[in-house]
Amino acid sequence: MHRGISLLAGVEYIHDNSKNTVSNQIWASFVTDCIGFPVSMIYRQDKGRPALHEAEELHNKAGIQLQPESKPTKPIVNHGDVYFAFLMCSELTNIDFRASLRGKIDVLVVPEWNQDTETFGTLVEATAVDIHAFIVQCNNRLYGDSRVRAPGKEPWMRDVVRVKGGDEDYYVIGTLEIHNLRAFQSSYVSKADGQFKPVPDGFEISDSRKTYPM
Repeated sequence: MHRGISLLAGVEYIHDNSKNTVSNQIWASFVTDCIGFPVSMIYRQDKGRPALHEAEELHNKAGIQLQPESKPTKPIVNHGDVYFAFLMCSELTNIDFRASLRGKIDVLVVPEWNQDTETFGTLVEATAVDIHAFIVQCNNRLYGDSRVRAPGKEPWMRDVVRVKGGDEDYYVIGTLEIHNLRAFQSSYVSKADGQFKPVPDGFEISDSRKTYPM
C-alpha cells in the first residue's frame, strides 16, 4: 500500500447458500489519503444480469441463479484525477451502458472470463473508438487477449498492451496517455494528424475532463 498501487479485479462467485444464489462482482482496492493517512478503500460493483450461457450453466450444474447483492449501478469513479467505469464481461455488449459513458471517462475496465475472444476483440476495438477512451480488457490466462486498447490514430498505437497464454501468472506495464487524450478531445476540432483518431460524431467531453490551453 505504501507504494501507492491500487488493484482492480473480478472475483469468483460469492455464494449465498441461504438463498441458493451467487453474485458476480468487480472489486477495486483504491489507495487514498482522504482521511489524513494512506489507506485502502474497497469498492464493489455487481453484475446486474447473467449472460445467457452463464444462467444456463448455473442452473443446470448447481441449481442456482445469479442475484446481485445490491442494486446494480454503473457509476463513474474519479480516483487520482482519472475518470473510469467498470463493466463485467457480457455487460460490454450492452450498447446503452457504453453510450452513457461517452465523453465522461478516461478508462473503461472490463474483467471477463470469456472464450469468444474474436467477438469481444472486435467489440473492444469498436468501443475504444465509439466512446473514445482507453479500454482495459482483462481475460483469464487460458483464453487470453487481455489488453489495453487506445483510440490511436495509427494501428501500432492502438494496443498499448496485449498478452495471451503462458504457464505462469505475470504482469506487464503500460502507460495511458490520459492527459493527452483529454487535451485532444477538448480541442474544438480534432486534428487529423494528432495522436488519436478524431472523436466520433456527436461526441461531447464532460466539463470535469475538459482541459484548456495554458
